[in-house]
Amino acid sequence: MSYITYKGQRYYVKDGDLRLSSLGISDISEIDGLETFTNLQGLHLRDNSKLEIKRLEKLTDLQALLN
Repeated sequence: MSYITYKGQRYYVKDGDLRLSSLGISDISEIDGLETFTNLQGLHLRDNSKLEIKRLEKLTDLQALLN
């Protein structure tokens, strides 16, 4: 699987990055499949209201978290 699901919509990982900016995400656990991307290098979460960032321990290759 090269995508995650959020509110029924697929979002694809491209070149090691996952862009989820401005989607109204308020809880990381709402993102289905995120924990499977242990080789994810960049996670873009800008402009998501009151987002609490936690439970990213399995993303061991994560180099950039943009919030």
